[in-house]
Amino acid sequence: MDLKTDGKHFRNILATLGVVFQRELNDFLFKAYFAALSDLGIQQVESAAGRWIRTGTQFPRPAELRNEVLHSNAQDGEQALELALRNNDPYRSIKFEDGAIMVAIERVFGSWGSFCDQSEHLPDEQFVWKRKEFVAAYRSAAFALEQPRSNYFRGLFESGNNQFPERIPVVRIIGLEGQVSEIDPKLLEPPERELGDLLLGPKPEPQEAS
Repeated sequence: MDLKTDGKHFRNILATLGVVFQRELNDFLFKAYFAALSDLGIQQVESAAGRWIRTGTQFPRPAELRNEVLHSNAQDGEQALELALRNNDPYRSIKFEDGAIMVAIERVFGSWGSFCDQSEHLPDEQFVWKRKEFVAAYRSAAFALEQPRSNYFRGLFESGNNQFPERIPVVRIIGLEGQVSEIDPKLLEPPERELGDLLLGPKPEPQEAS
């Protein structure tokens, strides 16, 4: 969080907690809480405060709000993995609006193609460990508001047809609630070259006309 842009919003969140749990607030308390939670996003703090209002019995300490964020990210990690699995298609280029999903895929599987392959072919008793690694990586990325290396993941159609950009298919956009839309990849920044793309070999040189 940034004090200049998020300070007023953060103060309102604490004020709401103060009303619910009958706690008087002052500038010292506000500054202490903001300093303790400044590495989180304002939306994370707001969501954590909302959950605490529903389940807590007293005004929360900073560590308790932080734990609410961590617990939520762990639950979201399972849902994020299911969202990725539902859209398993190595041929399509894809972008998840939840960047933490893409970070977790990069960190655990290396590339979108590898994720699709392993989720399809790894035995269940082996993939269960990948699932745990994914949830941990998602939790870490969501907590740190980490952004993926790639703006989107290139599918096999796009990776194998760089010499014919007019034939590149659209990029599938997966929204935060699982909604699907499509966009011309020319409107997105080119993704970084993924580890899985290296298997395709170097880009062919254009042939000179004879």
